[in-house]
Amino acid sequence: MSESDDILERLKHPEREKERHRPNQRLFYRNIINGTFILLAAIAMIGLGVSWTGATSPTWCYALALVAVFIKMIDAVMRIPDMLKRPNASKLNTRRSVSAAENGAKETDASEACKQEEGK
Repeated sequence: MSESDDILERLKHPEREKERHRPNQRLFYRNIINGTFILLAAIAMIGLGVSWTGATSPTWCYALALVAVFIKMIDAVMRIPDMLKRPNASKLNTRRSVSAAENGAKETDASEACKQEEGK
């Protein structure tokens, strides 16, 4: 489906626009889980730093950090269906490979120019 077909389809069915712009529910939950992870990890690090030289044991900090890691694992599992839908999403930086090929061609041209200069 080309871009013009997509626009025509959108114009034919304006009632579907709310569905198109509705935020992804899974992304909303992932954001909440990530916020919780960051908060718990920060509390664990601060608690560990405060109780490091103190007489109290920092065991609760380690337990809180393990809970934060478990929450982060839940986030990673929630990310899997999105990765399966878009298998080429890991190749986001395709310009790098094109640039590398172009650079290789430029380097070859430069080395040929040097050889020609040496031959003169």
